Amino acid sequence: MKPTIQLDVAAVSDRGLKRSTNEDSVLCDPLLGLFAVADGMGGHASGEVASRLAIDTVHREWRDARRAGRVPGVDHREDGRRLSDVVAAANQLVLHRSRSCDLFAGMGTTLLVAVLHDMTLHYAHVGDSRLYRLRDEQLVLLTRDHTVAQWRLDLGLCTAAEARASSGAHRLTRAIGMDPDCGVDVAACRCEPGDGFLLCSDGLNHELEDEAIAREWRNAMRRNDSADSLCRALINQANQAGGRDNVSVLALHLRAHGRSTTQST
Repeated sequence: MKPTIQLDVAAVSDRGLKRSTNEDSVLCDPLLGLFAVADGMGGHASGEVASRLAIDTVHREWRDARRAGRVPGVDHREDGRRLSDVVAAANQLVLHRSRSCDLFAGMGTTLLVAVLHDMTLHYAHVGDSRLYRLRDEQLVLLTRDHTVAQWRLDLGLCTAAEARASSGAHRLTRAIGMDPDCGVDVAACRCEPGDGFLLCSDGLNHELEDEAIAREWRNAMRRNDSADSLCRALINQANQAGGRDNVSVLALHLRAHGRSTTQST
């Protein structure tokens, strides 16, 4: 007998200790199975505008597509293409706003979108917001950062430690609103009962190394903590480590047993 899967999901965003505003935006819609994190960039609050515009576009486009019967489907490859189209629509709107209004010139945002359907998580990303999976207490990074540091690392020009410490660690090679073709990466992951997924802006992983994230996550799972508690614990640790950037964390737990909760902040 297959276990009943109950989704425990929460999203929390915090401006951190050094920034005066929060330019991150999050989307948590369990009814659509749609989740996203965006980390905006640009002066005069345009980073906040870019991230919110991207998130709102994704939400609207996916909701309208579902109402029209276009998502989700039985062909997972087609689901991936539809997700890519939604991200492309967000890119075009942010790019148009950037080019049509001097106040928002040069604004952009990262964008990470995940769709959960039929025990498959489809995801698409541009920039350096990350998607992690925890399975059997093993942490795996499912996305690859679109940064100069990652590019250098891929070419063998630096070590992982050097890439993390380099000035290029924050420099994006792709972003929503940067070019007409945003270069979105799309993939899918087959889920298993007990899996956990974490979407986050770089304010988390720039302050905490992956092992620190994994350790807190494992402890939370052993205690059977809620997704909301995990998000808040990770943000608290990031702030204790410096809190130099906005930080957003969205956690999904596919619980085989226990109470199902849905929370968003």
